[in-house]
Amino acid sequence: MNRLSFLIFFCLLLIPEIAAQNCYPIGAEWYYNRQVLLDYPAHGYTKYTVDKDTIIASESAKKIISRSYNFNNGNVYASSVYYLREENSVVYRWTGLEYSLMYDLTLEKGDTFDIKVSLQEGCDSISAIIIDSVGHKVIDGLNLKIQYFSYIAYFNDDHYELHSDSIIERIGRIQEFIYNPKSGWDVVPRETLLLRCYQDSDISFKADWWTNYALNAPCDTLIDGHTGISQYENEILVFPNPASSAIKIQLNYNLPFICYF
Repeated sequence: MNRLSFLIFFCLLLIPEIAAQNCYPIGAEWYYNRQVLLDYPAHGYTKYTVDKDTIIASESAKKIISRSYNFNNGNVYASSVYYLREENSVVYRWTGLEYSLMYDLTLEKGDTFDIKVSLQEGCDSISAIIIDSVGHKVIDGLNLKIQYFSYIAYFNDDHYELHSDSIIERIGRIQEFIYNPKSGWDVVPRETLLLRCYQDSDISFKADWWTNYALNAPCDTLIDGHTGISQYENEILVFPNPASSAIKIQLNYNLPFICYF
């Protein structure tokens, strides 16, 4: 084999690696919102970080650490460890006993997503989970696949509900980090857990809802609407102090939602 032929052969070998989008690179970070259901806006967040490569049940996996930060003081109040395994664009999570399917990005429109759904009280059965459509989104020059899928949950009082979701290649879901679908009467989370941001060495992504809500705020912003403070309280000047009839507020940081009235 001459040199030119070898180079062509070598490049052809690299094409699948170039085309594939490696999920969970070391150092990748997700910021998920945690809005407490209170009468005032109170938002902390949970940060997920890919810590390292490891071996679980004789399989290569990624160790991912999550830390939840309190909305009013920034203290970590909960932490967890997850182990995820990717194989040919299919992602599995370690349940403690086995690997369970979480994503399958090989599926196309009309395919069935063969993932377990836990039936909670009031739910008799569910339909098959069907890939409704497939699209693509270019983020920082990478063409990432998006799957849209849905299923119907049937209840014992003869009504039914449509559950819809989506997965973005490499980034995952906008709704919660771990996909562990449930159907039943009492499955509404007590906190909203929407993705704010994802970032790694190649991608810096902000979800539309966070961009619209928080404008230029950093992904790790804390919001405490009850006291009107956040992690940026030192950037706010309120004067004169004391005041008799009026005060002036000066923001030294571009955060238009720091104060709530």
